[in-house]
Amino acid sequence: MNFNVKLINSTTSIMFLKTDCFVIGIFKNNKLLDIVKDINKYDEITNILKSGDLNKN
Repeated sequence: MNFNVKLINSTTSIMFLKTDCFVIGIFKNNKLLDIVKDINKYDEITNILKSGDLNKN
C-alpha cells in the first residue's frame, strides 16, 4: 500500500483540502490545535472526545 502525505501548517486552510482520510493530533486534556478548529465547527470531534471513545484507558 502506498500513502501520500501532505503536511499542512497554520496558514493552510484544511477546509479546502480534498482527501479520503486525514489524521489530526489530539493532545493532553483533549486539546485541539487551532488549525483543527475549522473541521470541528459543529463539535463533531469534541463530541467524540467527550463520549470517551478515544480514551486510552
